[in-house]
Formats: sequence, structure tokens, C-alpha cells
Amino acid sequence: MHVRLSNLERRVSQSQSARLEDVILFLVSEAPEPLGITQLMKLVYLVDVEHVRLYGTSLTGAEWTWYHHGPFTPAVYGAVEELDEAGIVRDEIAVSVAARWRNVVPINADFD
Repeated sequence: MHVRLSNLERRVSQSQSARLEDVILFLVSEAPEPLGITQLMKLVYLVDVEHVRLYGTSLTGAEWTWYHHGPFTPAVYGAVEELDEAGIVRDEIAVSVAARWRNVVPINADFD
């Protein structure tokens, strides 16, 4: 998924927590298919990295930790839960015999 940072910046608000929620909503809305929580975490991180590269500051204000499988911040989980409770996205947890995964999709999404 290729997203122009300037398009994203136009849609975000001023407060840090609202910025993170806006970034998440933008990413899941623009995704061609449901995003897993790990994919979403990495995309939000890449948005922050690019914003730091261009402007010298984080867009989301999230504090990132580097784990074995990549960047992590609990703020993404919190923002997804808030968006889910507000009825803006669905935080879907699916379980199969072989795996357990979590997808975040916009409420009005129609992925076929």
C-alpha cells in the first residue's frame, strides 16, 4: 500500500491521541484488504519514521520499542480499542486450529 504522507497529514487533527487514531483510520480505510494488527503496527511506525525524516517530529507521538518481530507501541492497541468502542472500526479476533490473528477493518468496509 502506497500512501502519500501529505494526504495523510491533511486528515489528522492536532492532539497526539487523535492523531494516532486518525492515522490508524486512514491506513485501514485505504488498505485493499483487512490489516492484521502486526501489519497495522508496522505501517503506523513507518508513517512516524517518514514524518520524522521529513519534519523532525513524530506524527503520532507514540513511544516505540523495538522487539524481535519489529516496532511496537501499546498506544496502537489502545487507539484500536477506542475506535472499536466508538463503532468506527471492527477489531476482529479470529482463531483457527493452526493460528490466532487479529484484523482491524473500517465499519463500512466491503472486502471481497
